[in-house]
Amino acid sequence: FQLVCHGDSYPVVIARGGRYDQIVRTFSKDKSLANGVGFSFAIDSIREIVKEGEIRKDRSKAVLIAYHKDKRFEDALNKQRDLQQKGITALISHESFNNKEEAESKCDSLNNCDIEWID
Repeated sequence: FQLVCHGDSYPVVIARGGRYDQIVRTFSKDKSLANGVGFSFAIDSIREIVKEGEIRKDRSKAVLIAYHKDKRFEDALNKQRDLQQKGITALISHESFNNKEEAESKCDSLNNCDIEWID
C-alpha cells in the first residue's frame, strides 16, 4: 500500500508498506499464526510537503467562537461549520462566558485572533 498526499504540483508518496507474512513465517515457531504488516515513512517527502504548506500558509486571523453561558455548545459547532465551509479557520472556546467582554479578554490572550460572539 501507499499513502499519497497532494503536493503543489504532483502527488507525493509519504508512506508505503505491505504484508510480510512469508518472512514472518520463516522466523516464527508457529507458522500458522505468523502474519505481518509493515510500513515506512518517507521523511524527506513529508518535510517537503510541510515546507510547501508553510510557504502558501494563509496568514489570516483565526476566529474564536465564544458563546454566552445560556447558549448550547451545539450552536457554536454549527457556527464553526459555517465558517469553515467559507474557508475561515474557526476554533471553539470550550468554556462559556458571562458576557462578550470576558470572551474578548480570552481572545486577546490568543495570538492573531478575531472573535465570533454567539449571544
